[in-house]
Amino acid sequence: IGYVAESMAPLNVADLSKDTRFDAIVDAAFSDPSSTEGDPHPDFEAKNALAMPLRNHDGSALGICLMLNKRAGPFSEFDAHMLRLECEHVVLMVQTASANLTHFATQETIPETLYRLMHL
Repeated sequence: IGYVAESMAPLNVADLSKDTRFDAIVDAAFSDPSSTEGDPHPDFEAKNALAMPLRNHDGSALGICLMLNKRAGPFSEFDAHMLRLECEHVVLMVQTASANLTHFATQETIPETLYRLMHL
C-alpha cells in the first residue's frame, strides 16, 4: 500500500511472499487470533494483491483501494482495468458526499454549490 501511495501507480503482485514491498502486518490486520466468532479468517494469509490509487480529478491523492487473494490465480490486466473503473466511481461518490457536506456546512445556495462542483 505504501508503494502505491508514494508512486500513485497501480500495483499487481502475483506472489506476495516473493515481493519485498509486502509487509506481513497486512496478514495480522485481517486476522484476530483472540476472536472466537465473527472473524471468518483467523489464519489469514495474503497471497496476491491488486492495489489502485484513488485520485481526485486534479491528480491529488484520495486513498488506496486494495484487493487481496483472488480466488483463481493472480489478478489479471482485466481485473486491474475493472478496478480502475470502480475506483473512478468511488472518487466521484466521495467528491459528491464532500460537496454535500460543504453545502450543508456553509449553507451555500444551490447555484453556488453547482458552480463549485463544476470547478472542482
